This record gives sequence, structure tokens and C-alpha cells, in this order.
Amino acid sequence: SFSAKDKFERYKGRITGSDKRRLTWGIEPLDRGGLRLTKGQFVGIIADTKSGKSWFALKIALANYLKGCRVGIISPELTVSEIEDRIDTVLARALGFPILHDSLASGLPGIEENYQKYLSAAANLNRRDLMIYPFQPKDKITPLTTIAGILNSDAPDVLVVDGVYMVDDDYNERQSWDQM
Repeated sequence: SFSAKDKFERYKGRITGSDKRRLTWGIEPLDRGGLRLTKGQFVGIIADTKSGKSWFALKIALANYLKGCRVGIISPELTVSEIEDRIDTVLARALGFPILHDSLASGLPGIEENYQKYLSAAANLNRRDLMIYPFQPKDKITPLTTIAGILNSDAPDVLVVDGVYMVDDDYNERQSWDQM
């Protein structure tokens, strides 16, 4: 049990943002509201195909990365290059140099100036705290071995598992989310 003094100190820590367990949603109305996001939570995003789940998860993860958190990304659906393009798109906007993902991924003109400015600003970021795990669809990804191994060895504060339907359970059977 916490003493009254400890409780008040924890409360003050939440006000000043020094509560190290609390994470950000990266979206002002959610951060201001009563939805708390803390380290150690499991959060699932469920929606229709191509509705923006991966982008939303990446935005949350990268907002926390910019606040000094260690972030890991598993996406057997995307190549490392495709993940990097998405990261650049989200971080460029967050750093004040918005670029269009389609222009970046397809090599379309019109983003050169902002992309160059972003790349210069991003050179100062600690990329060791942003880890991309290069799994492919043929790789076996399981909760108890693969994901727990990453959590134990690299200790990310936020781990995005994109394409969770491609995660096998540890008994060679598909999880129930395949039937959703």
C-alpha cells in the first residue's frame, strides 16, 4: 500500500509528465482524455482491412519514440524499406516537414525540400531506440518464442506487431483472430 505522501508524489508526477510508465497516444484528444496508455499494456486495434490500423499503431509508437521510448516494429507484411518509408512519413510530419507517403514510396516529385529538411533533422535522432525486426510471411512468429524473446532481449517500451493474423500460436495452430 502507498502512503499518502507517495500517492501525492505519483499524482504530481502525472501532472509534470515525469511518470515514466505513462505513454502517449500521440493524438491530443486521446492524451487529454481519460484513456491511459502505460508500459506493459497490451492494446489491440481491430478494424476493416486497409482502414489505417498499421498507420495508427505506427503513429502511437513513433510519438513515444520521439519522447525517448524504445520502440520495436514487427511487420511480416512489409519489407524493411516499406517500413522505413512509413516511419519517414510519420516522423517527417511530427518534426514539421510533412511529406506524402505515396510520393515517397513511388518516387513522385514535390516533396524534395521537406524530405531533405526532415532527413537533416532526423540525423539527430537515436535510431538505436527504433528497432525494425525483418520478418517475412514465411517466417514463423510466435508469442512465447519470437515476441517474448524480443521483449526480453531488447526491452522495447512499445512493440508494434503489425499483421497479427500472421502470428502462430506456440502449438502450431492459428489463433482465433483468424476467424474474425
